[in-house]
Amino acid sequence: MHASDDLIVKSSAHSVEETLDRLEAILKKKGLTIFIRIDHAAGATKAGMDMKPTQVLLFGNPKLGTPLMLSNRRIGIDLPIKVLAWQDEKGAVWLAYNKADYLKDRHAIADRDPLFDKMKGVLGKLTDAVITKLVRSRIQMRTGEGKRIFLRNCHSYAAMHFHKQSRRAVEK
Repeated sequence: MHASDDLIVKSSAHSVEETLDRLEAILKKKGLTIFIRIDHAAGATKAGMDMKPTQVLLFGNPKLGTPLMLSNRRIGIDLPIKVLAWQDEKGAVWLAYNKADYLKDRHAIADRDPLFDKMKGVLGKLTDAVITKLVRSRIQMRTGEGKRIFLRNCHSYAAMHFHKQSRRAVEK
């Protein structure tokens, strides 16, 4: 994960389209509103220019956004939430969104800390869930007590961690 003063930037294991498809599916399942998905590369093509895949998804939840706007309506320039996915020149795919603290400071909202904390946590968890690939394998390990445990559909980084940490790990 890379971070600047105002953005959270994460590497995705998927294409731009698949990354945002996965995010959109999770958001819909959780009942959030999808407002629009903009394909900047398609716009570039229409203008006669080439651009690597670049898309932005705008989504929100009025229960979270409305109280923020009641504190300072100028935050409406940054709402609904925007998540940008793009492919760089080397072929890597990235996902970025504004830090909750940046939005809080930018719009001088001091009376909604729990909402900003919730935004930070939810965006972090949702984006982490969409950028990783699941390992379609079963990992068997022995615990210190000799009990066998099975882990299914582990995130790839977790599977690698377990494999490195235990010489007894067996992938099937």
